[in-house]
Amino acid sequence: KKRCDWAKNEPNMTYHDVEWGVPQHDDEKLFEFLILEGAQAGLSWSTILNRRDGYGIAFSNLDVIRVALNQELADQSSSMEAVKEVAFFPPMTGG
Repeated sequence: KKRCDWAKNEPNMTYHDVEWGVPQHDDEKLFEFLILEGAQAGLSWSTILNRRDGYGIAFSNLDVIRVALNQELADQSSSMEAVKEVAFFPPMTGG
């Protein structure tokens, strides 16, 4: 399998060979990709992949329900985990 030009070093090579372009149907994995893609704006993809574990920790081990609940709790607490998540996913308003 030929690698794309951007996959010249680790962790890009492993990501390219194992995950890039592979159909994904797992909700937790899709949520992780959403987090990573959102964080990527202005940063290199290698930077994001190097910080991948940290994003998982910052976002409640990528548990969508827990992240949603933390957003509700952010208004009522000073939990750093909840505050970080709300900064990334601002609360929805209106209806």
